[in-house]
Amino acid sequence: MQLRDTFTAFVDLSSRSFDNASTTMERVHQTSAEMSLNLLTDLGFPADVADSYRESHRRMLASSYGRVRLATRDFGETLVRATDHIPH
Repeated sequence: MQLRDTFTAFVDLSSRSFDNASTTMERVHQTSAEMSLNLLTDLGFPADVADSYRESHRRMLASSYGRVRLATRDFGETLVRATDHIPH
């Protein structure tokens, strides 16, 4: 493999790894929120309010982690484009 192909493969692997890690952290945060809201509901917190918080939190996490993943992919693509002068 040439240097550029190796670099491209490395960037791709790094981006996919970061994407997987971000998705895992998003799930951990969502599960933590679910557990907390379920406990509050069990203790008498109004279910409709908990559901509203739950949905708001889910949207916020999806947006935040989605943006992190997008930025990481964009950065990786920028790095690969920056190596266009390296022979294949």
